[in-house]
Amino acid sequence: MSPRPPLFMPEVEIAELPPLKPSEQSLLEMHSLLNLFNVMRDLVANARKYTPPGGHITLAAHESQQELRVLVEDTGRGIPADEITTVVQFGRRARNVGDVRTMGGGFGLTKAVFVTKQFGGRFWIASEVGAGTRIKISVPRPAPGELN
Repeated sequence: MSPRPPLFMPEVEIAELPPLKPSEQSLLEMHSLLNLFNVMRDLVANARKYTPPGGHITLAAHESQQELRVLVEDTGRGIPADEITTVVQFGRRARNVGDVRTMGGGFGLTKAVFVTKQFGGRFWIASEVGAGTRIKISVPRPAPGELN
């Protein structure tokens, strides 16, 4: 069984996406309407893709009066430190996962950052090659009556 990822991996906050092409922007805007539930599903799907059998995947959510926090953590391959800020770019994957057969278009993390930012939230990635990846999202709750 794989060990759990280290508790104190350095986190990198993804403050913004690099500029998107118009076609990428419209695709992500369409997907942002699908909400954070789909982002969580995509992040768990990524964790499953890159975590070997016997590894661990954790999905946690916490809601307070101020925010919704989501954590997806795995004991998978991890992301090379110098690629953490680039794997969120449209169509990018880390160099250490080229041998993994995938069905996606390579924009799951891009969509996750995009949707998080559209909700006024924050997005962090902590990862270590061979130990796993932790993704945290924090989204402010809407003010009372804001959804009406």
